Amino acid sequence: MTGVGAVLVVVLAVVLVRVLSTPVFDSKAMEKGIAGVLTRDFGEGDVSDVRCPSEQKVEKDATFTCTVKVKGAEKRVTIKVVNEQNGEYEVGQPH
Repeated sequence: MTGVGAVLVVVLAVVLVRVLSTPVFDSKAMEKGIAGVLTRDFGEGDVSDVRCPSEQKVEKDATFTCTVKVKGAEKRVTIKVVNEQNGEYEVGQPH
C-alpha cells in the first residue's frame, strides 16, 4: 500500500471475549475504539454507526472489514490483527 491509504494506527483491543476457548474481539468495544481512532488519529469529523462483524477471531494477520459513516457517507475500514496475545489491531484509513 502506498500514499494516504497506507496510514495505519495500532490500537489495543480493550476487551476480548472467549468463545469455546478461542479468543474473539468484543465487537462493541472495537467499534468504540475505531471511532476514536478515526476521530483522533485520522482527523475525521462526524464519525457514527461503526459496525464490525461479531465473533472475529483474534489471530495474527487476520483481516476483516468494518463499516462506518463519516459525515453521513458510508465508508469501510480494514482491520488487521497484529498481535493475538494482547489483541492489538491496525485500523486502515476509511475508503
